[in-house]
Amino acid sequence: MGAGRGKSRRAQAFSLRRQTEWNVKKWYEFIDSNELRFVNVHKYYLGYGTPAPGRTTEESASKVATELFQDMVLVGAIVLPRPYEADDFIFTVDGGSRPQPKTMLIISRKDKPEKQFEVMDMRDFMKPSDTMSRMSTNDVAERVVATLRTSALLEL
Repeated sequence: MGAGRGKSRRAQAFSLRRQTEWNVKKWYEFIDSNELRFVNVHKYYLGYGTPAPGRTTEESASKVATELFQDMVLVGAIVLPRPYEADDFIFTVDGGSRPQPKTMLIISRKDKPEKQFEVMDMRDFMKPSDTMSRMSTNDVAERVVATLRTSALLEL
């Protein structure tokens, strides 16, 4: 690597992270124009409401998080820097085997799955009352954007 190239790559990564945005107004335009404000998030993405407390599977939670993110990017509520697209990222929910288990939302890139970053404990998001317009849905988006801005996920 030539002199100064590491500094240049760090500056480029910082620039990409700054370009990641959350636009709540765009999200509400989408849910309002499609009459989704009071639609249960889990029912919308899975076809059924949430299972009984403690029974939400990691696979279904991963699917909800992935599809929610893809929709948010598609409607312009989450803006990703070029060259990234929603399909470049993988969302998984991992219950883990810690003494006090958390259900962590983890984001990684498809081309670098070994780089994983914890976004949040999804237990707060997997409630039967979660609708497309609830603050918890916005919170997921804000935390994903914050993770993209502060992690190494956007480094080329």
